Amino acid sequence: MGMSAADDYTRRAWIGRGRYADVFHVQRGGQEYALKVIQCHTEKELQTAHKEAQILRHLKHSGVVSLVECFQRQEKTDQVCLVLPIYPTDLLKFLQINSPTPADVKDWAFQLMEALAYIHSQGVVHNDISPVNVLVSSTSLRTDCARGAPPALTLTDFGMSRMLDRGSVGPEGAKDVWDLGAVVVFMATKKQERLLQQCHGRTEAMFEAYLGEQLIGADPTVFKIAMRCLQRRDANRPTVDDLLQDARGGPARGGPAPRSCTPMPDGPSPGGPKPSPRGGSGAAQAAGRSPGLQLRWQPKTHTAPHHTGLLETLLSRQHALDEKDKHQREEQHQQADEHRSHEAQQQQQQRQRQEQKWLARVKEQRERESKEWQEKVQRARERQEKNERDRQQQELDQRVEERSARARSPHACHVGPSHREPSEPLSLTLRTLEKKKRLETEYKEKERLAKEQQQERSEKKRLEKEREEEERLKNERQEKLKLEKEQQEKKRREKEEQEKERLENERQEMERLKKERLEKERLEKERLEKE
Repeated sequence: MGMSAADDYTRRAWIGRGRYADVFHVQRGGQEYALKVIQCHTEKELQTAHKEAQILRHLKHSGVVSLVECFQRQEKTDQVCLVLPIYPTDLLKFLQINSPTPADVKDWAFQLMEALAYIHSQGVVHNDISPVNVLVSSTSLRTDCARGAPPALTLTDFGMSRMLDRGSVGPEGAKDVWDLGAVVVFMATKKQERLLQQCHGRTEAMFEAYLGEQLIGADPTVFKIAMRCLQRRDANRPTVDDLLQDARGGPARGGPAPRSCTPMPDGPSPGGPKPSPRGGSGAAQAAGRSPGLQLRWQPKTHTAPHHTGLLETLLSRQHALDEKDKHQREEQHQQADEHRSHEAQQQQQQRQRQEQKWLARVKEQRERESKEWQEKVQRARERQEKNERDRQQQELDQRVEERSARARSPHACHVGPSHREPSEPLSLTLRTLEKKKRLETEYKEKERLAKEQQQERSEKKRLEKEREEEERLKNERQEKLKLEKEQQEKKRREKEEQEKERLENERQEMERLKKERLEKERLEKERLEKE
């Protein structure tokens, strides 16, 4: 790998930027090339760049871009430069301004299959086949070959490729086969569909019907190639050799297949620089022709047949599957509604049982509290009555003792008449005391009864408030259950309306697709009649 080769090239323009590199239009000694500058930030990226150069040196095929030179700059050793032949455009830009015929698409499909079969036979997996990584030898559709063949295609950008130890790629080439099918569909439809996203969420029959709609008017061979490449499982995808064998009706080869060609002298392509030779051991050398002549494959001319029968079968299968899915969805919705109603009924019954248990517990608790309160009031009343009797008895005993003490006193005879207490009968004094005590007792009893009545009224008010609160909570629960039931019913109706709307949209979409298919068939028939 040289270190001073960068001084020999004159930069003319910047072409574009890829995932890991910039591409420039350069010139050296009157020849024009594409200079791919790979910026390497790590040792792993540097090894990847060297691996790409090694793979390009190893591959020698007319459908694979050739490596002219590889070097590193002296002032920037973290940059690896690959000198490649320059091409006017890539497949993505080419199809934006040109409309290929079904025969052109078939020719291109065979070119890509031959190149990919050779790559896989050398133990290399590309891993990044896309329209931008397919170069086109001309910007015009009918100027590359005197007999009207389309321009030649060349695979490029091996930055993500891998070289295996064995001679063939085996299952590791399944991604390349899928990418090949996606590029074939793009060439036939000029639409960059994300086929993996279209594949997910669809049955196999629906995906086949979708591809059938996209490829209406395409060559049957192209349709068959796309259908076989775009299989969901990697194990179901054929190898590129099998694809070539089925398409040609004979055994496939890893190298370039024989082509029906017309010699054309090399010269500058219109609208851009001259495309470089397509590999040292290409078709021209294999055929023993002059190196100054380029060989282009000329496919057999044929009209582009349509495959309405297969499409009708796919659409009928899709319609039957849609009807089956519709019935299954209806049954599932019905079962779900029954299950929801049964669950709602069970939940309502469970709530009722819980409410009854709660009310029974509240009632039992209130009865227990009322009984305890009555017992407490009764004990307080008995205790108060006993204390009152004891106090009255003590006062009576005290008065009797005082009178007895005064009567027995020795100083009673010296007391003058003016100081002598009036003599009262003992029975009258006792009756007066008892009456007074009775009145006091009655007064206290009235006060006690008034307090008890007040407490009873307070207890009644408390119980009434609790009953009102209980009734309010019960009404709130009933109202909440009613609202929940109404919301569930509303959601169910909304879901039914959405399902009906979705089914109606599906039906309208099927009708629209059917009308478009019939319109395309009619236009194809008119075109075929004109041809």
